[in-house]
Amino acid sequence: IDGIIAGLEDDHYKSLLIEIFNDGITRRKFTYAPAAKLWHHSYIGGLAEHTLNVTKICRAACDIYPQLDKDLITTGALLHDIGKIDTYSLDHFFEYTDEGRLIGHIIIADRMISGKFARLSDFPSEKRKLVRHLVLSHQGTYEQGSPVLPQTLESNVLYIADLLDSRVGGIMKVLGKKRVPEQRWTDYVKLIDRYIYLGDTRGEDIDE
Repeated sequence: IDGIIAGLEDDHYKSLLIEIFNDGITRRKFTYAPAAKLWHHSYIGGLAEHTLNVTKICRAACDIYPQLDKDLITTGALLHDIGKIDTYSLDHFFEYTDEGRLIGHIIIADRMISGKFARLSDFPSEKRKLVRHLVLSHQGTYEQGSPVLPQTLESNVLYIADLLDSRVGGIMKVLGKKRVPEQRWTDYVKLIDRYIYLGDTRGEDIDE
């Protein structure tokens, strides 16, 4: 993360990220927090892994779509789930904190970022709106918990990148579960409302 932040050209976005990730308590929580309770990256360090994956996807998209503001979307990717550091308790097993259940990680993140803006008096108001919008809209729909829909190019890409990594991470978790011999399908996966095909794995280990 430090290398990505150091490589940003926009000093305003860089200063915000440094302000957040150079805080020792925040960095420690971010390092150990899970990205979710049950679905994707639901393990110690999962939040950091998911965040880096989403950031890499967004930055790769900038090579395909040069119209994207690379520093802006990088900032949004690094901060989109920062509120999860106070959403889950790590005591014994992952459970929601009171704040996580009552307020939610998106609002926690927005409050955290807005608090840092108060210390960065020269941060342009337009850029503040764009960063906050990325975080507030990153889940893509009202049904998924975003208070606003993605309404910029960067926010739409961030939403899709987040969905991609969380979906792949969740499916990989399902595929990693122990299966019975010759099992061709997973059990029903309620979170995505479908089964996942395992295929015919007989003979996979036979040398040709």
